[in-house]
Amino acid sequence: MTRDCRSAVLLIVALVATAAPGALAQGAQQQGSTSGARLEPTTTSAAAKAEFLAGIDDWQVGAFTTAEKRFHRAIALDSSFGLAHVFAGAIPPRSLEALRSAHLDRGVALAARASTVEGLIALAWREKARNGFQRSAQLLHDAMQLLPDEPRLAHEYVWSVILSSNWKSALDSVRVFRKRFPSFPALYAPHSLLLAALGDSAEALSVAEEYARLAPQLPASTAFYGRALKLRGRFAEAEAQYRRSLSHAPAHPDYPADARSSLAELSELQGRTVEARTIAMEGIARATDAADSALYMSVAAGTSILAGDHRQALSLLASAREKSGFTGNTSLLPVDGLLAVANAIFGDRRVAPTHLARLPLNAIDSSNALIWHAVAYGYAGQLDSALAYADHLTRGATPETRSRTTWAHAARGLAYREKRQCAKALDELRQSDSTLVEVQAARADCESQLGNGAAAMVWRDRVLARRELRLIHPGEMYARARMKQMK
Repeated sequence: MTRDCRSAVLLIVALVATAAPGALAQGAQQQGSTSGARLEPTTTSAAAKAEFLAGIDDWQVGAFTTAEKRFHRAIALDSSFGLAHVFAGAIPPRSLEALRSAHLDRGVALAARASTVEGLIALAWREKARNGFQRSAQLLHDAMQLLPDEPRLAHEYVWSVILSSNWKSALDSVRVFRKRFPSFPALYAPHSLLLAALGDSAEALSVAEEYARLAPQLPASTAFYGRALKLRGRFAEAEAQYRRSLSHAPAHPDYPADARSSLAELSELQGRTVEARTIAMEGIARATDAADSALYMSVAAGTSILAGDHRQALSLLASAREKSGFTGNTSLLPVDGLLAVANAIFGDRRVAPTHLARLPLNAIDSSNALIWHAVAYGYAGQLDSALAYADHLTRGATPETRSRTTWAHAARGLAYREKRQCAKALDELRQSDSTLVEVQAARADCESQLGNGAAAMVWRDRVLARRELRLIHPGEMYARARMKQMK
């Protein structure tokens, strides 16, 4: 980073720390970064600006793959476009090449030099990429003082507050923003999710329905409404919404919001395994890129696990890995992670470390890769390795990354279960998240091994009663298959 760029970033940080909102607004007006209090990013190319803004809109309705492509096209049109570098760089890297590209740091420096408000947005996204959600929310709040009519910032602010685990505050905020921006569709999804999480399922469904009615042109809106209906057991209506979303193909949001995967999972929930597999195979045939092929191969692998055909599941996952390193182009679901877990559970446990070694441990946040390591070694019964990675997760946990602690306890519990040390396993599993299907199934197994039949049946029935199913995840599918066997 050059001295001028470093100075620009420091200036933004100082402004956030010391300036009153009025002073910040005055500075933004002097730099000419706003137009009608909406975001007007600094770029030499009108086409780059259009790609970038369209990319944000795609991002905010779950079409992350499309958004990433747009951000990179914007950079190609204007290599000095700061916010485009930031948004491209804040996506977790899918390769060493992406990790070394330094889009994020370069973008922050360029954005800070462009204008005060762009510097604030850039810093917010960098904080979000580092799991600094409270700091991200504060930066976005400051940016909104300068751009009060920009709904995209309101949406990002709400998600930062959600990710900082302050759900009540997030709900209060999204209600205010919904009134201010009633025709902005991206705000409907977090509003509905928050209502459901806080126990108001009726209003949550109403907001999801309103989302689909407001933006029927978005494949994400009808898919989201379909999921809301599915979770309430209204399967026929859910299927109709998923098929409406599919009518927009090849456009679709990424997993888990894409309609084809959701439709396959809905079919499996209803015991229509052959139909679920057919839907997945149709997805493979119609995939428009390698990441989509990998996604639907992984979905098909899940149907094979539930059918007891583990060899076919491993073959499909290996084929997915040949297509792409990630399912549906989402870095949270690396195929090597899926292969490591699948081999640890029912394949060749000796190859699990090979797949784990391919996961990118990036400098911004290593949590995701560490979780895969801990859980895979837990399933493999490699107690020392599972405990070592679980301890690493616990040591690096913060109030904003509590999932690290949750998964550390889960991994320890899985490892102790594999070693048939169920008293220790249950002690760890009780400290994890009791809504995780792998935790529920492990508790059922251990209660059964310890002779607590009634408790085992309670946990078994919780697994089988779930209306949320992730076919792409071998651990979850194996847990469901085990509970069916137990029944």
